[in-house]
Amino acid sequence: KVMSEEIELDLDTKHLFGLLSALVKKNFYGDTEITNSFILQEVFSGSKLSSEDAQRVIEECEQVLKKAANLNADPNTVAELSREVGFITEEHSLVFSGVWRKEKDKIHKSLYKQSVSGSQLKDVQWRVDVATNSKGGTRVGEPVAVIRLDLQGDDNQDSLQFKATAESVRQVLDSLKAIEQRIGNHM
Repeated sequence: KVMSEEIELDLDTKHLFGLLSALVKKNFYGDTEITNSFILQEVFSGSKLSSEDAQRVIEECEQVLKKAANLNADPNTVAELSREVGFITEEHSLVFSGVWRKEKDKIHKSLYKQSVSGSQLKDVQWRVDVATNSKGGTRVGEPVAVIRLDLQGDDNQDSLQFKATAESVRQVLDSLKAIEQRIGNHM
């Protein structure tokens, strides 16, 4: 268990939902107006928990949500993670699962946006050009790929266009394969 069972959480499902929703906004969407003091006042005002125990509840619930985000967990896993906290009941774990089901995709997008800086690749377009003799139509040069990468930044769009020989394309593909393997090792 993450925490001893000495705390008896007296929040109903509505208040727990409010707590978890506030923690999601605070931790994943960057809402600076939501503080622990605000949560204590708004969520725990009718609770019999001491402010220290309420603070521990907030911290434990935050840890469950953060762990779920790091794992990119599904709602059932979030329910299991919440049950590891000693004071979370089966009914409470269903609230965790429901909040996660509702917020998971938005949390994932928010974390992705926070972790990616600079431009992002939005589209790739390409063609192969072959230079020919204008009189006889015979090939006079090596075919080249003309590649255009469309990039999207925070407040701008750019395109990068370049030419590549067959050998250059092979080198890029080898590099991309190595990147794919490295990413796969971290999943």
